[in-house]
Amino acid sequence: MQPGYIPQLRLQSPLGAHPVSTAFAPVMPTATGVKKLQALDETERTNGFQNVLSGTLNGINATMAAPDALMQRALVSNDVDVHDVMVANVKAELAVNVSAQFVTKIVQAYDRILQIQI
Repeated sequence: MQPGYIPQLRLQSPLGAHPVSTAFAPVMPTATGVKKLQALDETERTNGFQNVLSGTLNGINATMAAPDALMQRALVSNDVDVHDVMVANVKAELAVNVSAQFVTKIVQAYDRILQIQI
């Protein structure tokens, strides 16, 4: 093989159709690719820490409210399986445990930052 040689792959379809030939080629940035990267950068600026944190807390709140709603539906209309209620309870418990560990790590990091001497 020569240096810089890029072999072609011959892929066979699982259904036995004609083989497909694909060559490895470097991807060059284009003007549209640069625009897409700039748009991505602007969306990252709008999704600040506060927005991400509030979205996460809203998700945790919804996860914690789900078992109560399922339990109420199970008692009133009897159209919810008990296993679904138990799974929702476990998800809510896990969400509470993870968020408590997250808060503990943030507090520990803040304490370490305060201990840094200038």
